[in-house]
Parts: sequence; structure tokens; C-alpha cells
Amino acid sequence: MTSPKRMKLIFAWSAVGAVAVLIFFFSSQTAQESTQVSHGLIERIYLWYTSLLGRPCASGDLLRIAAFWDHFVRKLAHFSIYALLGLCCANAFSLTLPRLKKAFVLSFLAGSLYAVTDEIHQRFVPGRSCQLTDMALDSCGVAFGIFLFCILYFIFTKKGAFAHE
Repeated sequence: MTSPKRMKLIFAWSAVGAVAVLIFFFSSQTAQESTQVSHGLIERIYLWYTSLLGRPCASGDLLRIAAFWDHFVRKLAHFSIYALLGLCCANAFSLTLPRLKKAFVLSFLAGSLYAVTDEIHQRFVPGRSCQLTDMALDSCGVAFGIFLFCILYFIFTKKGAFAHE
């Protein structure tokens, strides 16, 4: 029988692995596939918005709006998925290591290193490129995820819900 702490560790590191695989999956998409995903999301949001307001949706509007918001949605996706990676890494390292400061530093280093390798990987995907700005944005996302974890950690440990054994 496995202990509750061991199960927490397995779950925490599995979450890190799952997010890393998800990032790899999205980075493996060609430029055309990636554009279809981001435009599809923008279109769904726009259609929901127009139906909420009771406005008709013109296809010309839809194309113009998708083109306008594409860059923002892509950068937000980078930041968000790496924030999730940072949060998961902070959780896993905090359960693994006895000192939180070291856990948070290693979480940032691991997440940022993954961002670098991810951008290098994209260089070999048709239509994609390796961008220093994306690496920086990804690292900011990792830092934000760690910051979010810190807030949640200190809220819940005060109440005893997240207390480490």
C-alpha cells in the first residue's frame, strides 16, 4: 500500500508531465494547424459574444476579428500554459524538497529551461520559428504560475489544508 505523501508526489509529478506533453503537442503543430486552432477559438468567442448581444454575425467581420486578435490569443496561450507549468512545478518541487525557496527556484529554472527547449523544437516544425520573445514570455508565465502557487500555498497552509508532512 502506498502512503498518502507518495500518492501526492506521483500525482504532482504526473501533472507536470501532462502539461509538458500538452505543450509539446501544441508546439508540434504546423503554422497552419496552429492558426486554425487560434482562429477557431476566436471565432467561438466572437459567435458567443454576438449571440449574447443578439447581433448578426457577418463572415467578413469574423475574418477581420480573427486576424486582429490572433497575435494576442497566441501570446496569451503561451503565457497561460507556462503559468500552468510553473504552478505544477512549484507544487511538485514543494512536495519533493524540504525548503520552499529552493523548490521555487528549481521550478522557475525547470520551466524556463523547458521553454527554451520548446522554442528550439518549434524551429524544426514547418512554418514555426524559434523566438527569444516567446522564451521570455514563457518564463514570465512560469514565474506567474509559481507566484500563484505561493499565494495558494500560504492561504491553505494557514488553514492547514496544504500542510506538508
